[in-house]
Amino acid sequence: MDNLSEIARQEPECLRDIGEQAWIHYMVEVTKIKSKKLCSYFDESDPFLFRQVETLIKQKVIQDIVIFRSRVVDHALTKSLCGKLLLARTYPNNIHIADVEFSNPYKPVRKNERRYSCHEFRSLGLFSTLFDNVLRHSKKNKISKITLSVPSLDQTKYFEEHGFSIEKTEFSKHQIASGMSIPMERQCI
Repeated sequence: MDNLSEIARQEPECLRDIGEQAWIHYMVEVTKIKSKKLCSYFDESDPFLFRQVETLIKQKVIQDIVIFRSRVVDHALTKSLCGKLLLARTYPNNIHIADVEFSNPYKPVRKNERRYSCHEFRSLGLFSTLFDNVLRHSKKNKISKITLSVPSLDQTKYFEEHGFSIEKTEFSKHQIASGMSIPMERQCI
C-alpha cells in the first residue's frame, strides 16, 4: 500500500480497472441505480479513480495490493518478461486478479497459431496453480468473489473454464460492445 504511486506508474490500467470495478459493484449491489457521477474519471484513464470512488462510497476500495514481475536474464531475448501479476483485495470483499502473464520468452507463438489476441508466447501453465491458491485463500478468509478483467472477448472462454462468468451489468455490456476489457467474476462463498 505504501507504493501505490509506483504501481500506478507501472500498471495504471490495472489500478483504474480496480476503481471501475469498485464503482460498478457499489452501483449494482448497494444502490441498484445507474449513475453517471464518475463518467469524467472513466474517460480520463485516471489510475487513481479508486480514490474518487472511496470519497463517494465512504469506504476503502483497496485494502491490500501486491505486484510481481519476473524476468529472464538473457540479453539475446527481445522480451525478457516471463511473469507478471497484480493481486488486490478490493471493495466490497473481493480479490481482484489483474494483469496476469506467465509466458516463456523462448517460445514465441506464430500469428496463425495464436488462440487469443495477446497470445504472443507459450504459456508456462501456471494460472491454474495460482487460481487454486487464490481460491483456497479466498474461501479461508471469507472473500465473496474473485474478479478479473480480460482484454478481449476471445479470452473469456479460458476463464469460464475456471468458473468465471461475465458480470451481468450494463457496464459489462458496454465494455463488450466497445471492445474494451470485460469484467468477469467467480463466487467464492
